[in-house]
Amino acid sequence: MFCKAAGSALLILSLAAGLLSCGGERVERAHPESHLIWGTYLGRGCSDEGFGLAVDGSGCTYVTGFTCSDDFPTTAGTFDRTFNGGTIDAFVIKLDPRGRTLIYSTFLGGSGPDRACGIAVDGSGRALVAGRTRSPDFPVTSGAFDTSANGDYDLFVARLDPAGECLEYATFLGGRFFDNGAGVALDDEGCAYLTGWTNSDDFPTTPGAFDRTIDPHQKYADAVVVKLDRSGRSLLYSTYLGGEGNDWGQAVAVDDSGRAHVGLLTSSVDFPTTPNAFQRAHGGITDAAAVKLDRSGGDLIYATFLGGSAQDWATAIALDDSGRAHLTGTTCGEDFPTTQGAFDTLHHGLQDVFVAGLDPGGSGLIYGTFLGGSDEEHGTGILVSGGWIFLTGSTRSAAFPTTPEAFERSHHGRADAFLSVIASPGGTLAYSSLLGGSADDVARAIGRDSRGRVFLTGWTESADLPVTPGAIAVTPGGKQDIFVFGIDPGAALRP
Repeated sequence: MFCKAAGSALLILSLAAGLLSCGGERVERAHPESHLIWGTYLGRGCSDEGFGLAVDGSGCTYVTGFTCSDDFPTTAGTFDRTFNGGTIDAFVIKLDPRGRTLIYSTFLGGSGPDRACGIAVDGSGRALVAGRTRSPDFPVTSGAFDTSANGDYDLFVARLDPAGECLEYATFLGGRFFDNGAGVALDDEGCAYLTGWTNSDDFPTTPGAFDRTIDPHQKYADAVVVKLDRSGRSLLYSTYLGGEGNDWGQAVAVDDSGRAHVGLLTSSVDFPTTPNAFQRAHGGITDAAAVKLDRSGGDLIYATFLGGSAQDWATAIALDDSGRAHLTGTTCGEDFPTTQGAFDTLHHGLQDVFVAGLDPGGSGLIYGTFLGGSDEEHGTGILVSGGWIFLTGSTRSAAFPTTPEAFERSHHGRADAFLSVIASPGGTLAYSSLLGGSADDVARAIGRDSRGRVFLTGWTESADLPVTPGAIAVTPGGKQDIFVFGIDPGAALRP
């Protein structure tokens, strides 16, 4: 375990204050049956971005991402209160259920750039974070799997104790070139499942893994899927996953049987699909792809393309109670595979969100639908709970589909965040709301608590977001701030 008292750990942090109203001109919003529980800015003078979010059993929200603000708000007694040097540091934040207090906030990084992208939280409130680092002095822990930096960028994995005071473990993971961590998940035993990508021919793989080699002359990246033991000391499995083009692991989820489900972007026409896969032929310039690995990481239960003749990429994956994979991302193609009776079978704009569900064997599409307006959308987050599919991302379309119960139905800025809920299996838009101000607002991740409240994080350049009185920060700290919002979709989702 690594505990670092950086700076004046005994000083009480004075959190960003301000008037208990939004900065700039307030936009009037109606919220008849759904409502904003709370909303806050987080950040200081440089750029700050929320990229990953998780919610624990007590309703506390955890956010990770990256910042170049050397005065980013941290809390007394946390692992690291000092900006470490490179262009950006990762951070990890825990907010109380009301969004009014930082339970903890810490930097995580070294003297080079450090970027966190994914976060998961276990039943004890320990936060597991994954990303990439170019810091040779990234704070790895004694006895971790790899305590030395390997190449250009390394993937990193780090776990914080429940108080945010100590690193229980932190390790490098990579080879001699570029390695990136994009998604992380936890199983019931505390083992970490990771995905990302690498162009390192010496990325650490394990005996019996599905694919242990990459062409050392390859100019492109392969996805990687890794299972790390609960101590952070050993790889239980590690495998490449890809073909002769670019393959980027974007998101990972793990089912009750310990099988990893991965959402990807691929340009490889020879990506390794399985005989009974839903789509075995590469459709366009890039395709989304979905993969389900066996428990050992030695074989593919299924692997399928998911795309049309243009560009498609998956950015998030979630599992339902039956272990079926649901994916979202972005598509540029009118022929993305949709299903009869889906919410929307027509492509509308430059780029639309896609949402799709696969059967357990990856051989059939349970549903496939577009979601979007006449301009540009990106799907970035998905979760499935209680028969509902919750989605977030960003839209530039004034006519993005919203519902009467929405918190906000009017598009205000260049890009607005959105929260949409589709009834499984993809046939009805039960709830859809915009969330934004007069500039760009982009949601990156989504979570939900046991009470059915939904939480979003991302980044904003708007000074007039509908933050709530008593929030941690009611005015932005710089040009680009993190936002965190909690929304109750209300009666629309109640039987």
